Amino acid sequence: MTGANIEPGAIDIDETDEWVAALIADGWAPMEHSPLNGEVDAHIARCFGEAATVLRERLSKYVKLDIHVIPPSRGRTFTTYVTSGMSDLAMKPPMDMPDWARAELVIALPGPPEDHVDAEGREHYLIDLMRSYARRPHALQSFFMLGHTLDPLDEAESLGPDTELSACLLSRPVLSPVIDSMTAFRASLSSGEGVNFLALEPIHADELELKAKRGADALIERLEAAQVFELYNPARASVAPQKFSLMRMFGGGRAATPLRKSA
Repeated sequence: MTGANIEPGAIDIDETDEWVAALIADGWAPMEHSPLNGEVDAHIARCFGEAATVLRERLSKYVKLDIHVIPPSRGRTFTTYVTSGMSDLAMKPPMDMPDWARAELVIALPGPPEDHVDAEGREHYLIDLMRSYARRPHALQSFFMLGHTLDPLDEAESLGPDTELSACLLSRPVLSPVIDSMTAFRASLSSGEGVNFLALEPIHADELELKAKRGADALIERLEAAQVFELYNPARASVAPQKFSLMRMFGGGRAATPLRKSA
């Protein structure tokens, strides 16, 4: 079980507690945000909505990771969760790709926030996964960009117990922003840098295979055609299988224009 999965942000720091001592021994410690984090928070409020609460860590690793919890409003029936703090530390993109140095993650879960906590106080598994994924590029000295896919953690066969979805595609948030999605996608900081807001879009194993064979844009086109975006549906069907079509067989029809390019 990883530190992120055992909710270090939800516990008091008592170094005599074996549980806390184990986290500290693994490198978890109290941390502060970078001075520019307030600009990230302001972007979240303006582009995704005001948070009803913010889940704050008491112990952190690599970065201090908060999660803004934005409940249903304006006729919406889902809750948006947005990280704040992942971008405190720059990732390690190639030298010719500086625009991908900083990022935050976004997910959308059906229903209000209280639906995403069980009777024992455990949060929805996608919230835990988002925390772990947000630390991954810092731990691995790598980076995230549109079209990247993230394998499940701990060699799990699926993301959670109620789904066959088994990986995540990084895409532009489409449903969760309360303003134009392109404006919401990137925050411009006073330092001259930018922060990209990447949605975690759960996908099936055969969709991951499609992306590997034909590229991220081919997968994104099919997801958009099926109106699959960042709002989580654990029971959704895969878009990888193609129905037999005489039009496709004889080369007719017009190729769909993708709404979200992978880069």
